[in-house]
Amino acid sequence: MRRTTSPWAILAMVLALALLAAACGGSDDESSAGDDAETPATEETDDGDADEAADAADSDADATDSDADATDSDADEGNEGAVVRVALQFGPDAGLAIESDDASILVKAGVVEGLVRSDASGEPVPALAESWTRIDDTTWEFALRSGVTFHDGTAFDAAAVETAIAYITSVAAPPRSLGGLELSTEIVDDLTVRIVTSDPDPILPLRLSSRSMGVLAPAAYDSEPTEPIGTGPFLVSDFTPPDSMTVERFDDYWGDVAQLDGAVFRFLPDAGSRAAAIRADEVDIADGIAIADLEAIEDDADVDLIRFSLPRTASLYANTSSGPMSDQTVRQAVSLAIDEVAIADGLLEGQFAPARGYFGEENAWAPQGDPDPADAAEQAASLLDGVDPQNRSISIWTYASRPELADIATVAQAQLEAVGFDVDIEVGEYTPLEERVFAGEHDLFLGSRGYYFDIADAGALFTSDFTCDGGYNLNRFCSEEFDALVAELSLVDSVEDRQALFAEAAQFLADGYIGFPLVHDRARYAARTDVGGLVIDPFELNLLTPQVTLDG
Repeated sequence: MRRTTSPWAILAMVLALALLAAACGGSDDESSAGDDAETPATEETDDGDADEAADAADSDADATDSDADATDSDADEGNEGAVVRVALQFGPDAGLAIESDDASILVKAGVVEGLVRSDASGEPVPALAESWTRIDDTTWEFALRSGVTFHDGTAFDAAAVETAIAYITSVAAPPRSLGGLELSTEIVDDLTVRIVTSDPDPILPLRLSSRSMGVLAPAAYDSEPTEPIGTGPFLVSDFTPPDSMTVERFDDYWGDVAQLDGAVFRFLPDAGSRAAAIRADEVDIADGIAIADLEAIEDDADVDLIRFSLPRTASLYANTSSGPMSDQTVRQAVSLAIDEVAIADGLLEGQFAPARGYFGEENAWAPQGDPDPADAAEQAASLLDGVDPQNRSISIWTYASRPELADIATVAQAQLEAVGFDVDIEVGEYTPLEERVFAGEHDLFLGSRGYYFDIADAGALFTSDFTCDGGYNLNRFCSEEFDALVAELSLVDSVEDRQALFAEAAQFLADGYIGFPLVHDRARYAARTDVGGLVIDPFELNLLTPQVTLDG
């Protein structure tokens, strides 16, 4: 059965709202509004017109009211004894350490919360902090929520925040959302804490909404890796890596107590296994449905297919520091040889959109490259005529956990060889490949990257992925001029000025052929029809919420 959702906030006002909220702080009313915004339910549309998108957002809000009524009804009926079964594409690989990408699993499972969370539009809204105020250029004051208890029974207070901030800023690789900022804390009283940034920062509350900025119980930091002891509506009762994680309802949760008794998360990297499991009623929710499985899911009356646009791009990352890709002429030839439209519309059957930059066209500020000229392949071949033959022999590395990537690599190989390259492909496991990429051993690495993975602000991605000291610089790109441009972001508060810098930075990368964005992704989830109250936000932050129910 097909169930579609409207595209996620495509307007430039999304970022405007995020920045305004960051500057002004939150309130309980704002938090309620954020909850309402998280249930898109209108028919999917590809129209990018701002007025129509605004109308769609209004329709989403109306639909959310209906969903809320349905949830209230479910609550009246009760959901005692219900345990939902979830199949996830990506499992933990760092023991659920809060500083790792495993934090995303803890947030999805409703285990960990931060001071601030992001709503469906990327706007920062209250979580463990009820409100915040900017005291001066580098100091923010947060009023903490009272009556909050960690899963181990200890109280949440300013001292717990101090411990969390001290830990996360001292790890070897601090969260990408911090963009290199150093943080310190000042306790005002038990429920008031000030966070001081090393440099002026207009979007600190938004940065604190990052998954890895979740606050754990102080005792959690005594273990290595950290223990998953949070404040969320569910607590971890069993963790059996690499296969599964079980959570149970936390009855002392400060907000709405969960209707489910708990959930079992199974980590199934094979897309076919996830699709088969949900059709066989072995799981209730599955993410990462492959294109090859869409038709069978759509034809199954007991399963809903949920699709929505994602802020995610599959790109070929080029080793600009050494080897063939250090030559800009070679990179230009690659850019001309790759046909993104053929990949998106042909290979991927229109389930992805061709990319004209790292950021999709829903970002009004983002420059979109011109379509390739009709003679793009001929131009690429001409450029290669003047290139050392040794630099025409290149490799593409990618990983198997996203099934579309190996297919994209095969098509890209054919397109590149058609203009004179000799291309080898290696498909392996992500973590070992990533280590080799960081060591600079690759030519081209094909990966899928959420450009708002941490926070809905382009500055975080520009800093982590493209500056000389960036923690996720797969292109191994280093430019003092680009670093200086990104550094200007800390000096500007207005939306317009930040967006102007974003646009300039994006164009700088495009002009230098710093990597090759190929396609923008869509999320494809499947849920059995007896699952109720399921709301998947466009950043894929939250999955298991107190409102989720299971009939039968």
